[in-house]
Amino acid sequence: MNFMNIGRINKNLAILKGYVHGQYGCGWMNDDISRIIYEFVVFYQPHLVIQTGYLWGKSSLMILEALRDSAVLETGDSIEKIDVAVANFINAHCPRVSKNARLITVDPNVFNLPIEEGVEFLKREYGNFELTIETSQNFFKKNARKICAEYKGSTILGVIDGDHNYEGCLTDLINCDLTGCKIILVDDTLWIPYIGRLSERFARQRGYYYLNLKLYNGIGILIKKERTTFRQNAIDYYSDFLLEKEILIMAIRAKLKNIAFLYKIYKFF
Repeated sequence: MNFMNIGRINKNLAILKGYVHGQYGCGWMNDDISRIIYEFVVFYQPHLVIQTGYLWGKSSLMILEALRDSAVLETGDSIEKIDVAVANFINAHCPRVSKNARLITVDPNVFNLPIEEGVEFLKREYGNFELTIETSQNFFKKNARKICAEYKGSTILGVIDGDHNYEGCLTDLINCDLTGCKIILVDDTLWIPYIGRLSERFARQRGYYYLNLKLYNGIGILIKKERTTFRQNAIDYYSDFLLEKEILIMAIRAKLKNIAFLYKIYKFF
């Protein structure tokens, strides 16, 4: 069995952290939460991980470590050691390891951190990493259809740890779903309670199982259900309508706030 290489992780994290020279922008992912994400990546062995939020790269490094470990997984078990029927069942239901699994991380770098050397380090060390400097909304708008087509039938895992306001998190959830993410992990569901409530509501409306791990700063886990019946499809369509209505209402509210602000400026002068 291939286990997490703590020594290599600590060494690489120290190197990565050194590149930003103490400029962190804000808090970064808790060790225990990053361990959960690592384990989910190893367990599901996705062909693609899409992550919103990079900061200085800690969580990206943990995902890349998990992808590396997934690619060389060896259990040590053989068919002689266990029941043949059980072995056949397990083989039929285990994920198919992809040696070309990769991580795409999206971050607009709003804190203007010196991340260039760290990004190059991750590319040299792991080889299957891509960082896009832009908002996640722009990224998905340009790439969602392409990713859906390229990874059709494959496992895509999403990690949401970027824009922590309500609208930003909802947009990332919707885009991860539309892109075909079968697993979505949402950070800070306990630290920012409305993110936890939003994630739970989204999961219910869009056909995901949901579990909110309420320890540390919290992490929400969404696993896509398999739904094929007409009734369930009708429910999904209705849920889409409700979400689109909510997005429209948020857009109208934002416009009204802008109008009110401009009116105040007008009255001032």
